[in-house]
Amino acid sequence: MEIIGSRVQLPDGYVSGAAFYEDKGMFFVQQFARSTENAGLGNRFHRLLSSWNIESHSLITKRVTDEIPGDASIDHCGRVQISTTTHRVYICSTESYLEMMDPDSLETVGTMAQVDDQIITDFAVDDLNGRVLVLSTRKDGTIHLASYSLRNGEKLQEAVLPTRGTSRGGGGARIDLITVSRTGQIGMFLNDTGQQGIYICMDSSNLACNRNSDSLNVTQIDFLGQKVLAETNNFTDVRWSCIESVDPNHKYSLMRLLTRGRSLPYCSRTGVHYAVGVADDKYVIGFTGVWYRPIYSEWDKCVSSSFSVWRAGTSKVAAVVKDPTGCQSASGLFQASNRIVASKTEPLFITYNGMSNILYVYSIVDH
Repeated sequence: MEIIGSRVQLPDGYVSGAAFYEDKGMFFVQQFARSTENAGLGNRFHRLLSSWNIESHSLITKRVTDEIPGDASIDHCGRVQISTTTHRVYICSTESYLEMMDPDSLETVGTMAQVDDQIITDFAVDDLNGRVLVLSTRKDGTIHLASYSLRNGEKLQEAVLPTRGTSRGGGGARIDLITVSRTGQIGMFLNDTGQQGIYICMDSSNLACNRNSDSLNVTQIDFLGQKVLAETNNFTDVRWSCIESVDPNHKYSLMRLLTRGRSLPYCSRTGVHYAVGVADDKYVIGFTGVWYRPIYSEWDKCVSSSFSVWRAGTSKVAAVVKDPTGCQSASGLFQASNRIVASKTEPLFITYNGMSNILYVYSIVDH
């Protein structure tokens, strides 16, 4: 296997999300950029959306959208999603609704999922079933999953999820994640006190969701077939943590703690942390960097920084790509900001660090 990649220098701003639009030969990047207006009011940020050519990596167009409330260091909804059915780009806007844009001009063509007291934590486009799935919290601390029609934006379903609910008071952020498979299955990671874990939802009239795993500290999830993959972020043994695979047929319970409905098929001697993605339903990609904090030191030390690729269903690493940024300025905090965006239909993936304005586009050549 050969991994071919190149660097893309973005405008100033922290990368918060990216997405491929393979049919148009484009990818899109959302950034949180420092605002030059009202500089006297302190650090202020806005969202910057840009489109790029996949082959040439040249900039097509860019657009500044809304101002980001609060501090850009807090996790805001930075997701970018593409619908090939409606030919639209979707982003969160002011975190209370979704904005739809024309992919060529990036001009706004509509909005959806607007609820006054909600904070959208994540969302996913499900073209197969003609819907957008929105995960949000409310002021009373409840967590909601709602679906909206791609065709007209009407609400189709809504469920209050079976969690205790923790308020996002004080301007803090929830790290709740949602993903959808190529066949329309819904997977979520909920960062809820006492009910934290991975949930898989049945495509039923009431969006029934089961807790399938008690996973902790997850920062990315993706589907491989019918199973949800997640990086465990377990630093009990930093060099041997694995990507976990969660079975949709397992329902978590205290009586089944030994199995937990998950297996660890994708491992690396350096550990797999922070980022995971599945390209073309054939390749699993994970961040495999290592860092540690020496005794009596206040600073993290980077040992290595890389991304590994497995063929789906095989435990042996097929290829390793050294992170081009290497260990320069790479502390544990820096490595924790690495993310992967994988194409659903092509052997392509993007890596980026949320503390920089550089990303890398890779193609997988499997001989």
